[in-house]
Amino acid sequence: MNIQIGSIELYDLLKVKLGEKEAKSLVTFVETEVENKIEQKKDSLVTNEVFLREISFIRKEISSLEVRLSRSIYIVGLIQYLTIVISLIAIVKYILK
Repeated sequence: MNIQIGSIELYDLLKVKLGEKEAKSLVTFVETEVENKIEQKKDSLVTNEVFLREISFIRKEISSLEVRLSRSIYIVGLIQYLTIVISLIAIVKYILK
């Protein structure tokens, strides 16, 4: 609705300076260019469905990463524990000799 009102106002302003035919051509050209730009912008926008799919994919990736990280932390902790126990056993054996 605003585009129509703006077009009419633009046409009226240009009609006085350029003449009826030129004003109409210019307004039509401007409207066409604006509509083309709007369509180009619409094409580049992400739809809600695509956005939700991407969010779901990211959540799955984060969950997978969390599981792998938890396993890694557990394994590192276990290795550290075993290293400490083996070191203590070696120290005790060395002291008792």
